[in-house]
Amino acid sequence: MNIVDIAAGSDDFNILVGALNAADLTSTVRDATDITVFAPTDAAFTRLAVDLGFDGDTADETAVLGFIAQTLETIDPNDDLVPLLNEVLLYHVSAGVQTEAQINASSSISTLFDGATITPSAGALVDGEPDFIDPVVVAPDIAADNGIIQGIDRVLVPINVLDNDVDTITEIVAGSGDFDTNPGDFDLLLNALTAAGLTAALDNPDSNLTAFAPNDAAFLAAAQELGFQGTDEAAAFDYIVQAVTLLSRGGDPVPLLTDILLYHVAPGALDAEAVLGSTTIETLLGADLTVDGTSLVDAEPDLPNANIIATDITAANGFVHVIDGVLIPADLLPSNGSDDNVAFLIGDDTSEVFTLGDNDDFVDAGAGDDTITGDDGSDVILGGAGTDTAVIEGDFNDFNFVFSRDGVDATDKTDVSSGTDFLNGVEFVALDDGTLNLSVIDGAAQLDADQLQLLAELYVAYFDRAPDAGGLLFWGTSLNNGVTLQEIAKLFFDQPETQEKMPPNLTAAEFVDLAYQNFLEREPDEAGKTFWVSNLEAGNVSRPEFMLALIEGARADTGSPDDVRTIEDKGDIGVSFALINGLNDVEDAEDVMDAYTLDDRDAGLAQAQALIADAAADANGTDGDTSFTFQLVGVIDDPFAVA
Repeated sequence: MNIVDIAAGSDDFNILVGALNAADLTSTVRDATDITVFAPTDAAFTRLAVDLGFDGDTADETAVLGFIAQTLETIDPNDDLVPLLNEVLLYHVSAGVQTEAQINASSSISTLFDGATITPSAGALVDGEPDFIDPVVVAPDIAADNGIIQGIDRVLVPINVLDNDVDTITEIVAGSGDFDTNPGDFDLLLNALTAAGLTAALDNPDSNLTAFAPNDAAFLAAAQELGFQGTDEAAAFDYIVQAVTLLSRGGDPVPLLTDILLYHVAPGALDAEAVLGSTTIETLLGADLTVDGTSLVDAEPDLPNANIIATDITAANGFVHVIDGVLIPADLLPSNGSDDNVAFLIGDDTSEVFTLGDNDDFVDAGAGDDTITGDDGSDVILGGAGTDTAVIEGDFNDFNFVFSRDGVDATDKTDVSSGTDFLNGVEFVALDDGTLNLSVIDGAAQLDADQLQLLAELYVAYFDRAPDAGGLLFWGTSLNNGVTLQEIAKLFFDQPETQEKMPPNLTAAEFVDLAYQNFLEREPDEAGKTFWVSNLEAGNVSRPEFMLALIEGARADTGSPDDVRTIEDKGDIGVSFALINGLNDVEDAEDVMDAYTLDDRDAGLAQAQALIADAAADANGTDGDTSFTFQLVGVIDDPFAVA
């Protein structure tokens, strides 16, 4: 069947058929071969008429076509209707048979209207009119004897119609201005979009989008649900940023804020009829909204669902529908099933006391010297400025502390069901049998892997053992706080263990021999020994400077391959013991390093790994008793991980 006959036989293309007849193009299309016709439906022509100002009966197809024709004449009063209509219709025809898939894969589509092209973009067909919503294919790949029909939901307009400029979604939102006392505009939404860097995406006139826009009253209500007290818009926005930061465990709030905002935008230009006629709506976040009457059901069960309170605000790049609530893509405050409600607390700049319940609670203590007492549940505790203390039930040896760049996770190994608390900006943890000063050990997580490896090797060189986790984290924090490696090497000499293993009364030769044996498992070569002994005796280098030079020399590209293998292996043993497994027993640290020998490196490594596994099992309570552990994650890889 011919393209013209298919259109004439369908009740969806009556206006198109009438337009072809009016423009004397019916025979042209009928006689053409191998063409693609982008066929606007009757609803598409009606939308164009409305966009051009038609306020008559949209069910009267003759009136719709007549209004479009009359408006086309006003675009160029010196031109006749038939050529103008002819140009618009030819803009809907392209040479060659093109499927929907081929169209979407194209960068540009030429048309029979000389020089005018269509640009496929994200499923839409971008035409020459930037202020009207671009069409999308709604009835694809209708095969005909002389080509193919692609049914579209809007009319393609090849020119920029003058005096019809329409704001983009961003411009509509920005029209509100700055924070004020008007609850019905979009000041908070604009600030949120700006903070998330999304204003440009919603300002693109070539995109086709639907924005569900919470007004200021909606954002105020959401802030108040999370504990904000007041009605000032600027203060409410600041509180929302604090709340999103708390929900992000003290990290960058922008990713979560971006997710929330993308959950308010749907691909495609969906008018009220399309929205209210749907059961679900896909969003740019990838998560769906459920439509229930005029309500949008999101993924947050504890906050009221948003209602659509104003519809069809036409934008150059889609539609804006106003809603009275903020859409949340996840259960922000999930309960762990305890009787207590989830606490969500944001403090001020004074010194405060917070007492949490058994649920998975959130607290941002703010500035001041605060005390936060936890209970069961996996709590998120942000200390903020000041000196803050988290009070946690249990003995020191019951706990595993996991350090990362983001903060510290504390888990009671004797009762893992009680949850894991996350601490950020908390200086002290008060336990039943003492207080742990986190501030002197949590900075090591900010170092890079090579710095940590070098500190582990320093332990090997000085003590011929793996580092203990607490000690390594302490020196790592010192390095992060600005103490130089040279100063740390010198401070190592003041430690009682150093005084015992490398007593000051050793001769320079004895000292060099011991350092080589500790670090490289061998005697020094004669030339190297002579060089270092003479420089040590002459005072040209100090013993700490020698220790660093020994490590750096062995690490250098000019170093012996055997020495490089030795320090890599011993360093890996140290990293695995202290940072990956978080172990602290010094005797165990000596045993795992003693297992490594040059006689059989591979067997020594295997034996060291086995001893580390046994020590970790003991620390984690397989023998009935636990001991404290300090693990580090996300900074240095497990050297013995199985790929």
